[in-house]
Amino acid sequence: NTYLGLTDVRQGVLVADHDSALGSPLTGDTQVQAGASLHIVGSRTIAEPLAIREGGVGFGIGSDPSELGALRSIGGANTWTGPIELAGGDNLIGVDAGGSLNITSRLAAITSSGRDLVKTGDGTLRLSGSEANLFTGTTTVLQGTLELAKSPHVDAIGGNLVIGNNIGGDDAATVRILADEQIPLLNFFDAALNTVTILSSGRLELLDNSIEEQIGNLTLTTGPTYSADVDLNQGRLVLGGSGLTVSASAQGGTSGLSPAATIVDGVLDLGTFFSGSGGGLNKNFNIGDTQIANIATDLLISANIVGNADVQLLKSGAGTMRLDGANTMSGPFVWVGGLLEAGSDSAFGTGVFSWQSDSNTLIAVGGPRTINNPI
Repeated sequence: NTYLGLTDVRQGVLVADHDSALGSPLTGDTQVQAGASLHIVGSRTIAEPLAIREGGVGFGIGSDPSELGALRSIGGANTWTGPIELAGGDNLIGVDAGGSLNITSRLAAITSSGRDLVKTGDGTLRLSGSEANLFTGTTTVLQGTLELAKSPHVDAIGGNLVIGNNIGGDDAATVRILADEQIPLLNFFDAALNTVTILSSGRLELLDNSIEEQIGNLTLTTGPTYSADVDLNQGRLVLGGSGLTVSASAQGGTSGLSPAATIVDGVLDLGTFFSGSGGGLNKNFNIGDTQIANIATDLLISANIVGNADVQLLKSGAGTMRLDGANTMSGPFVWVGGLLEAGSDSAFGTGVFSWQSDSNTLIAVGGPRTINNPI
């Protein structure tokens, strides 16, 4: 199509099955109104400027999330190269199972508004290109995979990140980081740290050992049959915030047979001081116990923990934390609550180990352990 004007999708579904289905991208743009949907099919590359609103046909009436999306890729490996405005409160982009959508342009919204981005469908959505995405709302991955592939040190998302929904199944929602520093450490105003929340059906993974990602605070959720996972794939995850929290999902606590939340296979860096909201040199690992009281592991960290001498790791909460890595953090390890499992002789790094409660229990796992820290 070669028409020069606006394409306005007000109701129902418009299917784009040609690179030029929406007319000229030089003089026109496409507006998808609340309650309507634009579907792409056939491995298309579309350069049209676009504005989307809300979740598409069926949004808000209990529809299966995999069938939603104001913009939805329903077949093939599709690419969108034109700028996209997030014009609604919740802006859903869906990708059907077996397909992909690569957005190489800028996603943007009015910065004074909390415009959110929600990924649905079991396929893969990739955010790539050299321009930072500019919106202040939360990015939520309900289903499938979101790949963050902007140029290194270019923000692929706006504010906080939520992965999973506690009911989708084990690792049903994944965020995969393909280049350095894709998640913004600070909010749009650089005044407070953002938070990455991984619910029990969620997974965060780095591509390989070339990737380093710094995040703000981290929250992990455990569930009855599956729990949050972080796989560093030999890369490095830096905790810029002061908090790592583990809690049980609203669907019920875990039993002794339930899997722990995990951080595995790479380097977990305790980071440095941030003076704004959510920061500090005291890194509080608050590990909550589960709804059904037991001593099973709530958080397993087999990644190698590193940190400077001026950074303190504080273990709080009634839950059980297991440390299996070759840890080299040199700051104090302060233990104020719950259970600790030592899965390596270097579980607590090289600094002072402060055991602050008679009710604390230390358990050696995988064999006897020799702990050389000053106590």
